[in-house]
Amino acid sequence: MSLRLLQNILLADIRDREILDELLPAMGDVVAAFFALPINLPGTKFNRAVKGSRKCRKIFVDIIKQRKIDLFEKGRKEANDVLSNILLENHRDGIEVNEVALAKNLVSLLSAAFDNPSVTIVSIMKNLAENPEIYARVRSEQLEIAKGRAPGENLAMEDLKKMKFSMNVLSESLRLEAPASGTFREALNDFTYEGYLIPKGWKVHWSTHATHRNPQYFKDPEKFDPARFERNDPIVPYSYVPFGGGHHICPGKDFAKLQILIFIHHVVKKFNWEKVNPDEQMIRVPNLKAAKGLPVRLYPYNK
Repeated sequence: MSLRLLQNILLADIRDREILDELLPAMGDVVAAFFALPINLPGTKFNRAVKGSRKCRKIFVDIIKQRKIDLFEKGRKEANDVLSNILLENHRDGIEVNEVALAKNLVSLLSAAFDNPSVTIVSIMKNLAENPEIYARVRSEQLEIAKGRAPGENLAMEDLKKMKFSMNVLSESLRLEAPASGTFREALNDFTYEGYLIPKGWKVHWSTHATHRNPQYFKDPEKFDPARFERNDPIVPYSYVPFGGGHHICPGKDFAKLQILIFIHHVVKKFNWEKVNPDEQMIRVPNLKAAKGLPVRLYPYNK
């Protein structure tokens, strides 16, 4: 099951392949234009994103209408997805849900998580291919965890808590190659930063990339060193912000980590790999991606 399919099931329990074949490409157009110039002319990224956003909202409005029928007229009992729980909670409180407003919020939630876990997995695959000694430690940890499970048995939460070094690898990959480059905030008051006056009301952009590679906060910042988290090096507040921080911290950060750790568990158990293009790196254009898609040669382990 792909991460995007899993996200859709958890968000709105969308399992219809025809709907997904419409929704996912449209959402891809929306995400691709996050940093596009706002030029709404045919053929531009922004224009494709506007059309994609409209299509996504229409799809979600149709889903919301049908879900209301399923929940309140047909008596559907399952409510394991975000959409169904929102509708049920509002129904219990006697609140009539604005379908268009809810559809917009669902599009926002899906767009925020659309590529980020997949991009981080690509980053981890690259870093493990480049650091065989670190790959060996990750695999050893995951094989030890697998010993406590019968073949085909699902991982439990206690297994994830044992993935301490794998979590360090994930954390270090997010430090060096956080999917989000940062975001904008509005200055609430006049303030001075490094001699520059920032007036109240100005938009400021905080940069994840620059913060994570600042030697003031991280020793040897360009080095891939998961042990920095193992050593419990002191981290200055708001210097490590792959998911943002404060009141605006990503609400899905723990779920994203869970997805990635489960992927790591299964891939290192079954495969070793090498990069087809040894010098390939992650780049921002402006979204983070592997320069050539990171093709790899997989070497399966004998059972």
